[in-house]
Amino acid sequence: MENPSHSCTRYPESFPDFGDDVVFDYFGPYTIKDGCKEIKLYGCIFTCLASRAIHLEPAVSLEMDSFIHALRRFIARRGHVIRMFSDNGTNFVGAERELFSNISQEQIK
Repeated sequence: MENPSHSCTRYPESFPDFGDDVVFDYFGPYTIKDGCKEIKLYGCIFTCLASRAIHLEPAVSLEMDSFIHALRRFIARRGHVIRMFSDNGTNFVGAERELFSNISQEQIK
């Protein structure tokens, strides 16, 4: 008896880049048990406005540093984007200020 041929879709090793416009926000918290203690984890969702594809990154807190780490992991995996949109959360506003100050310092050098 012959095996029927199955068509399968193979995905490339690297995922395609997101489009030019991305929206992001936090969700959670989720309580995770780590040994004897419970810790809170949050998620950061990035959504492409062109394809509606999503990308999820874990975040350990709602602080600005945690968001910047999640953003760096997103850009490393999905590539650069042109415009990013979010609500006016204090962590996002602080991250925007921090990123723009770093960009302007790099341009001065």
